[in-house]
Amino acid sequence: MITLTGSLGVDADIVSVDASGLNIEGTQMLYIESSYDEQVNAIIEDHYRELYSEAQLSGFDFLYLPRIAGHYSSLPEESLGQIISFLYPRVSHERLASIIHKLRNLSTTDFCKYQLSAKLNIKELFDVQPSLFIKLSDSNVNNRRHANFLILGLDKDVLPTIHQFIETFSGMYRNRILNYLREEKGRFVYSGFHKLILDLHLLQKGIKSSVLVDTVSGDICFPEADVKIEKLHRREKALYALFLIESSSGGVNFDKPKNVHQLGRYEKRIKALQEKYSLIYKEFGGEKQNAPNLEIPEIRLPMISLIKRQISKLGDTLYHADDYLIQRNIYGNYGLRIDLSSCFCRTFSDPDAVKMESSAVWQRIIAL
Repeated sequence: MITLTGSLGVDADIVSVDASGLNIEGTQMLYIESSYDEQVNAIIEDHYRELYSEAQLSGFDFLYLPRIAGHYSSLPEESLGQIISFLYPRVSHERLASIIHKLRNLSTTDFCKYQLSAKLNIKELFDVQPSLFIKLSDSNVNNRRHANFLILGLDKDVLPTIHQFIETFSGMYRNRILNYLREEKGRFVYSGFHKLILDLHLLQKGIKSSVLVDTVSGDICFPEADVKIEKLHRREKALYALFLIESSSGGVNFDKPKNVHQLGRYEKRIKALQEKYSLIYKEFGGEKQNAPNLEIPEIRLPMISLIKRQISKLGDTLYHADDYLIQRNIYGNYGLRIDLSSCFCRTFSDPDAVKMESSAVWQRIIAL
């Protein structure tokens, strides 16, 4: 491998991936990048058929995600949903809709960061230059199957590098299997890398998800991950929702000021905060006047601790699970690292999930 990469004069790395439970086939040559490179992508788009054909004759599938997204976008959305539901019958309606959207809008950068890096734990792919990601071999480590990949960097001489790699690698590795184009208009593909794309999107591990505050069912869910926060009373659910909307303006600080002049503003702010909380508590089915008093630490802190424990149980499922936890920063403010644009709600007025910022119910609460 040193001889191979040395002759090409580009950066290269080899990574080993725990492939247990995933079918990662060989002869795949995937273009990857963690940030969009306009020049490299333009070259690949202009010479896609040439690159694909040359790789194909050497036994490789040249995989370019925008082309795969275009293929799935050509399929009727209803048909795509029916096929995925048949292949994965346990997937929820909300998650199915999310997966269809992602398939039809596949992004190389997002796929590297949130599928390959997060779910296969390939840290090198979270920040990677334009490269080829090539399956080399399989191996067994402690009775677990691992897939070994070459990450081959591409400089601005994209075409010469790829041509030379195919020529050099073909001379070292005799692949007797010729791969033929499987994508046809209107045809669903479920083999090779197309299957891996679906498997990764449905793998409940390291999922970057939005947050759904559903006051109709009384749940707080992470739709893309198909999970919800369990074993919380409405008081904790209302508190979590409160922190979601307050985090966008810097979070919540319960520290009472010692300065008399600042005390009046503090009391006014806490009163407004309690009013918001009481209204959210009512949305979850409680009596507004019975909402717990958040100013009392002995009431507030155990609720925050319970929320943290329950979300921590989803640590393997959610991508950067700490972002979904209520945390206190160095200034004493409680909040989450979740943007309000990623927060959705379902209410009796909004039976279909909408962004919290767009809901009349939540607009009134946020504006207090």
